Amino acid sequence: MQAQAIVRQSARNDRPFLQTIVFGGALVATLAVFFRLQLINGFTVLFGDRGDAVIVAALLEHWFNVFRGLEPWDMPQYFYPHADILGYNEGFFLFGAIYAAFRFVGLDPFLSSELVTAAVKIIGFAGFFLATREIFRISFIWALFGAVLFTLAHNSFTHAFHAQLQAIAFAPVFWFLVARVIRAMIVRPGGAAVAAWGAGAALFYAAWLISAYYMAWFTGFFTLVLSAILLVMAPRAARAETFRVLQRNLRPLFLCTLIAATALLPFLIVYLPKARETGMHPFATALSFTPSLLDIVNVGSDNWMFGRIRDLLIRITCPDCYLDTDERTVGLAPLLLLVFLVAGATLRPWRDRHWRTLLVTAIALAVVLCWALAVHVGEHSAWYAIYQLVPGAAGVRVIARLQIFLTAPLLAVVVWFLARSTSRVSTPVLAALSGLLLFAEMNTGAVDLDRRAALARVMVTTPAPPSCTAFFVSAAADQGEDGPGDALFKHNADAMLISELTHLPTINGFATFTPPDWNFASPRQPDYLSRVRHYATAHNLTGLCRLDLPSQRWQPLDQIAP
Repeated sequence: MQAQAIVRQSARNDRPFLQTIVFGGALVATLAVFFRLQLINGFTVLFGDRGDAVIVAALLEHWFNVFRGLEPWDMPQYFYPHADILGYNEGFFLFGAIYAAFRFVGLDPFLSSELVTAAVKIIGFAGFFLATREIFRISFIWALFGAVLFTLAHNSFTHAFHAQLQAIAFAPVFWFLVARVIRAMIVRPGGAAVAAWGAGAALFYAAWLISAYYMAWFTGFFTLVLSAILLVMAPRAARAETFRVLQRNLRPLFLCTLIAATALLPFLIVYLPKARETGMHPFATALSFTPSLLDIVNVGSDNWMFGRIRDLLIRITCPDCYLDTDERTVGLAPLLLLVFLVAGATLRPWRDRHWRTLLVTAIALAVVLCWALAVHVGEHSAWYAIYQLVPGAAGVRVIARLQIFLTAPLLAVVVWFLARSTSRVSTPVLAALSGLLLFAEMNTGAVDLDRRAALARVMVTTPAPPSCTAFFVSAAADQGEDGPGDALFKHNADAMLISELTHLPTINGFATFTPPDWNFASPRQPDYLSRVRHYATAHNLTGLCRLDLPSQRWQPLDQIAP
């Protein structure tokens, strides 16, 4: 008997160690799958393209310069001499903080940017695991499976070239913090733990907003929808108890509100003036980027399990549908959607009155309601009401990206359902289904950014003349005249990163919004130089120089023949 007790105690003592090993192994394996193409090519070809990846690197380099005290936090070096230009684009603050660590140890801008994506995926993996353990109290293995599935989500992988969309990884971290606030309010009402966790949640969300607006706004919107559903569904006694809990925590909640309001000031200071200046996105633009019903399961042609089936169904049912644009291939794998629907159909909150069943039901309903609000039928979408009524909605242009966000709460419902099914479904069946769910998230994918070529374009070895106080660029060597990539992105993106690396401002640049007098597209057009001169005169710029991108030669503007 004593020997058996010793064995059982030893097993309990070993469990945390074994779980740590399993967790670490699963994390490493998941990252290896997500970054398999980079591991194969030795990180010489990366996520991203010739334009967006360079713009992201420029914004991240801006934060590296901020942390070194070389630039104001709200003033990257492009669109000179306009002020507060961070508000024209995603802010990338949290990404920049991670990026700075890689740059401080000497890694180049593009490798550092790629490693930021890896770090964010690690945060998302750990966040999903912790959130599902904290909120749903599911077992270690199912929480780990959910973290793997969440990290490998195909719409996250296929949109890895949009680095800001990887901020979906922050959603479970935020929900974990909120869950800890609620627990502290119940267990230790009015105590310091409520204030501490609440302040953490407020500060994190504010930092997230100034980093990646889309995913932070979607999280806030979904939380509002979920809260409304819970308010309607909760029994009267539960609502009364909630009110009593809030009353017992008025002091720390008031403190958290003050902290949240203060933390949001940088975001509001930078983005509100730009929202008034630009008017944000018109609804007609947002409507064109709402998903169709088919887009709910539009996984693209490259999905290993459903790509060919999807192409066949489109040819049969909707041969004229154009569903292969990047913004539309954000749908859910049909198998995952099926399991979600089965999970929803098994929920019986009117029978099982446990609060977790009520919460899971509300999450499932919130996911479905968000879909219903976002999809368009013909030229109509209920998103018009959201656009008009919900603050900040006009700042979201690509509504289809909501599906990337919805993957997180949907997976929470699926994992909760699978964990609850262990007592009713055999282990081999659950294992097979889990394997199929993982396989359904796999895509062929692609990496497009040649790291060495990108570095060669922006690492200017010839210093600017001392008389140069700002610069503009010529066309890039690989720049043609047709298409937005050539007309808008290539030279402007290169100029942005060069300005951050040389600490010399540029009048070039590109962002979601641009200053009202920005007119620096199509650098091969004969009027490009006259547009530059007009801008320089309008802003009384002296010391403006041209950087010829192919030769990396500098020339003062006043020495260039008209």
